[in-house]
Amino acid sequence: MNAISDKQLIEEENPTRLTLLEILNFIWRKIGFILLGLLIGGSLTYIGTKAFIPPIYESHIMLYVSSGTDMNSSDLNISKQIAPTYIQVLQSNMFIDKAIESLNQEYTRSDIKHMMKISSVADTGLIKIKIQSSDPHEAAMIANTIGEVAPSELTKMIGIGNVKIIDNAEVAMYPITPNMIVNTELGALAGGILTVLALLIYAIFDNRIKDEKRLEAYTQLPSLGTIPKIKK
Repeated sequence: MNAISDKQLIEEENPTRLTLLEILNFIWRKIGFILLGLLIGGSLTYIGTKAFIPPIYESHIMLYVSSGTDMNSSDLNISKQIAPTYIQVLQSNMFIDKAIESLNQEYTRSDIKHMMKISSVADTGLIKIKIQSSDPHEAAMIANTIGEVAPSELTKMIGIGNVKIIDNAEVAMYPITPNMIVNTELGALAGGILTVLALLIYAIFDNRIKDEKRLEAYTQLPSLGTIPKIKK
């Protein structure tokens, strides 16, 4: 008696078991469904992002902090050293209250602090103040108002150095978030993956016998013949 291979044993125990090649062929035959899943996933993500995620715009001003002397290497070093102090003052309640007074609108400290992001440019005496808002005109207006208040108030509060505005805020043309292209691509990818998973689950749990070999393996009987497909 010839030895029975492991593959034959597996097929006899589970004649409806799918091979990897059969699964890949099945997925390839369903490529239309996968493309449809990509389209639906991308479309739903685009619509959802557009409808439920408000765009955020950003405007910024740039300040230069100096020691008040002529520009030289010593002045640059002093500017870098005192820049962190100016940033802390810019974030203080006292300064924000002064900015709110100049805005002549109903803002709270929490509103401004939530909208404002401050950072120093590495190895310089430059300070960048960003304002983020769902209204691009509001973002530019608040940033420029802070820029108008900053030089005199910072010098008054700290007592040393000078602050100059070197870059005014402009109204942003495009939002910084959300990124519609990236979100749509991720949504399409998720839709494609979910479609493939659904197809795999369907293929694995589909126990129907679809060919002569699997019928013989399932019944343990030879096939006497097959009925050919009739083309309409």
